[in-house]
Amino acid sequence: MISIHILIAMLLILGTVLVPLVYFKKTKHISLLVFLLGGVGFYLSSQVLENILHRIVLQPQADGTIALQTEKNLGYMFFMLLLRQLFLKKQPAGSSFTGCRRSAH
Repeated sequence: MISIHILIAMLLILGTVLVPLVYFKKTKHISLLVFLLGGVGFYLSSQVLENILHRIVLQPQADGTIALQTEKNLGYMFFMLLLRQLFLKKQPAGSSFTGCRRSAH
């Protein structure tokens, strides 16, 4: 059985996604297809592709240790910096919300 605090957390998470979605749909006329494709792309890159990359490069042992982390600290540091650049891209300054149609004033 789901406890009450987990149920409240799930509803809050759902609300933090749906409230801005409805707001931007009504005010900025965003495309729901673009929003959903962005969500799928984020999920694939953050969960699936990053997990595969970690398994290939880091090769964790059964006890959870990572040889690259303990033996080659500099290599581990550069790998983590590379992953940060690949998976945490920032949006360029001055760009609008994805999927928005800007009106000319």
